Amino acid sequence: AERIDCMLPEIPPFQVSPQSRSSDLIVNPVPSPVDELQAGGLNYLAQAFPDSTDKVGFLTGSVPSTIFIDAQLQDGAADLGWTTVYQAQYNPNGETSWTPFAQALKSAGVRGLVYTGEPENLAALLQAIADIDYELDWTLGSANALDQGFIDVGGDAVAGLYVLTIVVPPFLADENPATQHYLDLFEEYLPDGKSEAILGYNSFSAWLLFATAVGECGSDVTRTCVFEAAKEITEWTGGGLHGQTDPGANKLSPCDLVVEATPEG
Repeated sequence: AERIDCMLPEIPPFQVSPQSRSSDLIVNPVPSPVDELQAGGLNYLAQAFPDSTDKVGFLTGSVPSTIFIDAQLQDGAADLGWTTVYQAQYNPNGETSWTPFAQALKSAGVRGLVYTGEPENLAALLQAIADIDYELDWTLGSANALDQGFIDVGGDAVAGLYVLTIVVPPFLADENPATQHYLDLFEEYLPDGKSEAILGYNSFSAWLLFATAVGECGSDVTRTCVFEAAKEITEWTGGGLHGQTDPGANKLSPCDLVVEATPEG
């Protein structure tokens, strides 16, 4: 309330909690409104694995923000006619053993798993599933799993994992000049930085959106002017770093990219 009363707008790179996603004075370069769902990953998996959607499981950390996202995904799956046979929450700080979760997935006959949470925990879960000789048709992970570090931790257990993103990932830099330019900037100014962390691209897009709005204000740069200028931006790609969004109207991008992770990358 104090932020709103004081006219302190935000241009955040990423929002998770429903309170943040529905708050006022926000212009998000990659919007995530509470009343919409990015369903591209679900649609893709339904087409790629049509026989698996009658045995779906949902797993998330016991944190309010991820519980909300998990509930949205469950609603989306139900709208698509999927059948949920398993749903659970785990300790977000990590489990002493992930074997009970792996056994529960196997007992329920889960064919596809929708996972929302930390990539390190997902890597440990996939290893536990492999250890009991069970195999899922697919796992839909959060965008934060789109990281080489996740593959390094998960190793050979990373199989059938799909991630939904609207950011052009670093391994496609040779096909997207903006991504290559972003990597070149890291190489020049922060060579030891995490240039492949996906949320870094969101952050860079947010900074560019802020700078663009400031530029529209000329010599009269005020909080109100910057916010109103940012709200006027209805077509935005972060200079080509991600699919087109509508920050001004806070609408999801119609563009999705589904990435499959394997032990090789």
